[in-house]
Amino acid sequence: MTGATRAGLRRPGVLPLLAEPARELFPGYFALVMATGVVSIACQLLGLRVIAVPWVGIAWVAYLMLWGLTAARVVLFPRRIVEDLSNHQRAPGFFTLVAGTCVLGTQTAVVAGAQGVASALWYLGLGLWFLVMYAFFTAVTIRARKPTLAAGINGAWLIAAVATQSIVVLKGTLGAAVPPPVEIQFLCLAFFMIGSMLYLAIIPLIFYRLTFVRLSALDFGPPYWINMGAVAITTLAGSILLLRSATWPLLADFVPLLR
Repeated sequence: MTGATRAGLRRPGVLPLLAEPARELFPGYFALVMATGVVSIACQLLGLRVIAVPWVGIAWVAYLMLWGLTAARVVLFPRRIVEDLSNHQRAPGFFTLVAGTCVLGTQTAVVAGAQGVASALWYLGLGLWFLVMYAFFTAVTIRARKPTLAAGINGAWLIAAVATQSIVVLKGTLGAAVPPPVEIQFLCLAFFMIGSMLYLAIIPLIFYRLTFVRLSALDFGPPYWINMGAVAITTLAGSILLLRSATWPLLADFVPLLR
């Protein structure tokens, strides 16, 4: 950080409003966008459009604010980003960037009907997936001192599967009217399988943690509810691919597997 930047942060109001929230920002806060989008979509499908529409705006405001804080954190506190990426407890939260982006895209398409904006969010989510996936697993793999399984694993790790399947859900939603190119169809099928593989690889570790390692009161804090959420979005992604199998030629041979 330059001297001018430090001087600017020392001015009244700047530090508490920008620097401090950015420095301590939890990577998983994009779950706010995920939750808002899910409720909004559900309201739309239930015919409660008067609730669904305003929540599109709420989700977008939260999304842009969180990106502003994330960008400030990258510029002002890059070391914190690196530390979080190698932290087995905090690092999985970065996958909410991917899931939040894609859920917002699905919400924007289903509720607001803005297909072009939703499509742009899909490409952004896809790029973020590659960035976060490789950065996260590389960081935790090459880390010199690693925590025990008891201290390192929790339900947040399943957000990797949630983020992967959110890409399938958004593209499947956008591909209802016009089938995407065969390469995109293959990508969606591959991502569905990757997401399923991630769930099947991670859930046994969490099951072992819960059943064979002693738990304290603090151990019930991590988001173990994602154990169910990961299954739910995987089921949704598979069902959407089944619905698209009639118009996406590549999926025809994989219908028994998807079922």
